[in-house]
Parts: sequence; C-alpha cells; structure tokens
Amino acid sequence: MKRFAYGIFALVLVLAIGWAGFWFWGAHALRQGLEGWFAERRAAGWQAEYSAFSVQGFPNRFDADWKDLSLADPRSRLAVQLPEFGLYTLSYTPHHLIAVAPSEIQIATPWVSFPLEDDDLRASLRLHPGRALELERVQMAGKNLFLGGQVAMSVADLSLAMAQDAATPARYRLGLEATGVTPPARILNRLGAATALPETLDEVKLDAEVTFTRPWDRQALNATRPQPRHIDLAAARIHWGALLLQASGTLDVDAQGRPDGELDLKAENWRQMLTLATKAHALDPKAAKQIEGVLGFMAGLGGDRDRLEAKITFRQGVAWLGILPLGPVPPLRLR
Repeated sequence: MKRFAYGIFALVLVLAIGWAGFWFWGAHALRQGLEGWFAERRAAGWQAEYSAFSVQGFPNRFDADWKDLSLADPRSRLAVQLPEFGLYTLSYTPHHLIAVAPSEIQIATPWVSFPLEDDDLRASLRLHPGRALELERVQMAGKNLFLGGQVAMSVADLSLAMAQDAATPARYRLGLEATGVTPPARILNRLGAATALPETLDEVKLDAEVTFTRPWDRQALNATRPQPRHIDLAAARIHWGALLLQASGTLDVDAQGRPDGELDLKAENWRQMLTLATKAHALDPKAAKQIEGVLGFMAGLGGDRDRLEAKITFRQGVAWLGILPLGPVPPLRLR
C-alpha cells in the first residue's frame, strides 16, 4: 500500500512539475512574442510604449497586463492611450483571448480626439492557431459608454461582433446593436425643437456579411488593411422616436472603394427625416425639395404617404433615386 501511495505521489509530482514547466515556457514565449510585436511596431514608425508589462496567472491562465499603454499608427493617424490594459487567456486555450479595457481611454483620429468612458468594456477574441493569427471571431460589449470632447455622445448598451465564414475565410459576418444612443448636443441643438424627437435613439442595428480582399490576421496591422469587395446587407435599422429607417441589399465595391448595386429602403415619417437631414446640413435644401417631390409620388403609390419604400442605386460611386442623382458616396475603404 505504501509503495502504491508513493507511486501516486511521484506521478502527481511529475505532472505538477511538467505543468509548471509548461506554464513558465508558455509565459516566456508569450512575453517574447508580445515584446517582439511592440518592437516591430516601433521599427515601423509607430508609437508603441508602456511603463510596465507583466505576464502572470500561474497555473491555469496567462494574464498579460500593461500600464500606461500608448499606441499610435502614423499611417492611419489613429492613436489610443490606456492607463491600464489586460489581455487574458487560459493556458490550455491560448488562442481564445479576453481583453479588458480601463474605465477611461483617450482616442485620437485624423479628425477629432476624445476620451471614452465606460462602465464595463471588454472583448472576446478567437484566433486560428499559427503564426498568421487569423481572426476566427471577435465580440465586444460595453455599457454606459460616453464619448467626450467635441463628440460628446453616449450609448447605454453596445454589442459588436465579427465572425469568419468557415467555407470562405475572407468573408465575415458583422453585427452591431446599440441602444440608448444620445447624439452630440450640438446636433440636437441644430435640429431644434421643431423635430419633436426624443434626445435618445431607441435602437441602431446592423447585420451584414462582408467579403474582404483577404482574411483578417496580424498583417492587418503590420501592412495594408483588408478592403471590402462585396457586401450583403441583411438589415440596417435606425429607430428614433416616430422615425424608422431600414435598409437591405447587395453592393460590390471596386478597388477605388466605389460601391455598385442596390439598397431597398423602408422609412416611416420620411418627410421628417428630410427635415432632419436639411437642418443637420447633410442635405442641400434645394436637393431636399426635389427628393421630397419624388418620394412623395412614390409614397402615394403605396397608399400611405407617411410610409415609403424606395430603391437606391449605386453606380460608379454615385447614389441614384430612380433618375434623380443623390450625390457621390464616400469611398468604402479602410485606412
């Protein structure tokens, strides 16, 4: 019996030593890989700095934590500063990562800089094994998000998802759902009380499949971004008080980012939408008058002058409503 007990003890001891060795080897490899990535970014001209970095979590997790993390891409002119940031994974599933953001992040874009405050912002990331680190799925969720500065808007609940198609690696399904969206005060002030809309949008939703030039992997940061080439829009929906706008359709996108295809629009209280677009300076008043005449005729054919079903056609980067040009569309290109 003693011999058996000693044997069990020896086996447990060997397994424990083996597991500890695996963990320390994995932690060392993870540290080297992450430090190497930061070194590569600095060599490419990025700002990629931090005041402290550690890998902990023995025995079942790899917990990578940074302090005073700053990242800035000179090509896209996007930058982010985080007082702390965590990237966590179980030691036996190293390609499934959990990212946890701090309660305040400083974000800079080519157009505006702003702080982002949140109650609970985190993301789940699944990658395919291998050096390419090809993206399989990413999900992000946050509550009580507030964008400060010139943007000054808030979102009560936000959910984002991107999942790879198993049969076509360059195709991803994209999903977005946001509730309790409060636009910037300057936009609400510009729209004025005459619009009779609540300050908060009820819902913003997107469900689409996008085929890119190549799959998303580590080269998406190191080199050029994958660019959209085909978009199947199952549903895009904005609900704001009495206003409801929905769109679906299919678009092809050329190498210059110009869309070609059709979108089916459904709108409730569409005249008020035109008023909003004009007040927000997104639509010229003369063009709005022309569009209102065409849409009024189309809505009349449907029997309800407040409900509209219309088809928007895109040709060589220009949007058309029947024979009426709505104007050029910004290129659909990722920086």
